[in-house]
Amino acid sequence: MRALMTALLLLVPAGVLSARDTDDWIDFSPKGGKFTVKMPEKPKDISRDVDSPAGTLKVRIFAVEQGTDGAYLVSYTDFPEGTIDPDRIGEHLDGVQNGVVSSGKGKVLSKKDIKLQKKYPGREVTYTVPNIKGTGKVRLFFVGDRLYQVMALGSDEFMKGDDVTAFLDSFKLTTK
Repeated sequence: MRALMTALLLLVPAGVLSARDTDDWIDFSPKGGKFTVKMPEKPKDISRDVDSPAGTLKVRIFAVEQGTDGAYLVSYTDFPEGTIDPDRIGEHLDGVQNGVVSSGKGKVLSKKDIKLQKKYPGREVTYTVPNIKGTGKVRLFFVGDRLYQVMALGSDEFMKGDDVTAFLDSFKLTTK
């Protein structure tokens, strides 16, 4: 019994120390983004224009690389008004999911429908990323005609870390 208690006492501090404390992360909320998310540092703006069936779209992308282990990205895209049919959200999510996964030549490992702030439809997808020999996890949300993507990708070890969950869970809509 004494040996078991000693072993438990040694494991508890190790577990506490291995959990990532994201209190030193910053709250990132770009002008016009109408969201906030916790990130390890100020992200780089790597926004770009993308041709789509709806015309040329401005995809606002903000990224933080974590060395060669992984990265955190958050993006939003405004589609022309009325483009996103609320009665066909599942189809729209399928299209975005397929685009994300196929762009990295990956395969879906798991997916589930989710909601943002108990109101907005979304999907969480975990997928392989062969070119980095790792995985990615993305949460996709439609808020009206705006698509939000909150993504982490990296080595399997990076993706198993508490930071990935803390990042994904920190995404919230705001009024600005």
